[in-house]
Amino acid sequence: MKRGKLPIIITVCVLVIAAIIISCIEFPSSIKADTDVTELSVTRGKDGKKQEIADSSRIISLLDGMKVKKYSLVSKIKGDTLKSGWEYRLSYKAADGSSNSITISHGEVEYKGKKYKTSDTALQDIIDEFESIYDRYDSEAVSFKLEDIKSITVRDNGTGIKTVIDGDMLNSCIKQLSDDKMNETSEPDNKPVLYEVTFNYNDGTSENVVVYYGDVLSYKSKYYEEGRNLAEVISGNIK
Repeated sequence: MKRGKLPIIITVCVLVIAAIIISCIEFPSSIKADTDVTELSVTRGKDGKKQEIADSSRIISLLDGMKVKKYSLVSKIKGDTLKSGWEYRLSYKAADGSSNSITISHGEVEYKGKKYKTSDTALQDIIDEFESIYDRYDSEAVSFKLEDIKSITVRDNGTGIKTVIDGDMLNSCIKQLSDDKMNETSEPDNKPVLYEVTFNYNDGTSENVVVYYGDVLSYKSKYYEEGRNLAEVISGNIK
């Protein structure tokens, strides 16, 4: 080997080693959250239910300064980032009018379009706060009466077309609707009707659900937030 090539080979080897080392480094960082927040809400990933948070100071203080690490290049190539989807999305509006959101899962946050891993105890404290909020929310929720249903009728108020759901499709829809938990809400200001859903029971009785614009429905003389599964059942069966 010519002596002139040896320094070049050594330099290349050093650069390759340095690149490998850098690709394995998880660079530390921290979350910088706006402390002057005017609106704060959380959305639960599994069902899209949104809750307003009146006192933002506790959550923002936990979030601001949270220690995180950027995923290394090797971790990204290996696919080490969480694939199970986010658990909560925190959305807030600052006093200057700007809006931001941060998605939160166990061990990971997504902030300004980038995913970070973290073992900061503040993350678990935030998740505990959210779980407490949704425990109260779920305890107040109601479900449809789905026992002994003969069929479900869906009427599109725009076209007047009625669709009857029965047989195997009925069983599938009942199973899907059983996961809907609905919380009471205020009566909508305007009440244009989208759909009328009727649960027809084997004893000859029936119950009506009226779905309005704005994801609100009436059931048993009260108003509730429309469940995600009801919306999917309607859209999947309207002809």
